Amino acid sequence: MAIESLTPQEIFEVVNAFYLKKEANRKQSEYWDSVYKTREYPKFTAEQLYKVVWDSAKKEIPGFKMSNYDKRLYRILALYFTNDARFLDEGNDFSFRKGIYLFGNIGCGKSTAMTLFRRNQHQSYILNRAIEVSAEYTAGGQEAIEKYFKLLSPSNRDLYFGQEKLGRCFDDIGVENLASNYGNKISVMSELIMGIYNRDQHLQNFNTTHFTSNCELKDLETLYGARVISRIAEMTNIIECPMDAPDKRTFSIQK
Repeated sequence: MAIESLTPQEIFEVVNAFYLKKEANRKQSEYWDSVYKTREYPKFTAEQLYKVVWDSAKKEIPGFKMSNYDKRLYRILALYFTNDARFLDEGNDFSFRKGIYLFGNIGCGKSTAMTLFRRNQHQSYILNRAIEVSAEYTAGGQEAIEKYFKLLSPSNRDLYFGQEKLGRCFDDIGVENLASNYGNKISVMSELIMGIYNRDQHLQNFNTTHFTSNCELKDLETLYGARVISRIAEMTNIIECPMDAPDKRTFSIQK
């Protein structure tokens, strides 16, 4: 149809329809650009992450004070969770492809430290208490703990530096007893550790899994068995809190 044959009203409607379609395409394009646009997340240095954690601790934990023991531990963790090469000089066979096995006396701040570093640019994770994981097996059997063999998908990636998968830190391993479900007694953590090891072995990358404990690895052999202890040793950078580090719980009670 020649434009000359159209009335002014028809010409207006044609032009308006063209404009509306073009505007709709523009908005759709802007929408998908925003969906696929790579968001820039902060890349902290070890020193910057140390300060972020310190500031978070003061907000999240009333009366939190960092001792000299904490300062050294938090420095090492800040190096690790920012992929700072200085971390590799902090211990024998330290590697960014391993997780963390943090052990020390009761109350010296292991769980607190790992809680404060849970959101990081290296590999974020969720904390799960070993004794509670074991209790879940007692209540619900094997199906109840299947989720712990898998990485997690965060509901809000922005909270975790845009990471699509989260690891786990199994807190306070070694204090749980054998769990029983309908007469089937197992060491839940032994099962989980072996399963996670088998999951990640082909990648030779175990940095999604961490542990805290009151015990040295050798002291857990009676509970978990030599094979499991060997796997943990292969999977983790072993960091010891000084034996003379004070019990923060006792300190708080005295205060």
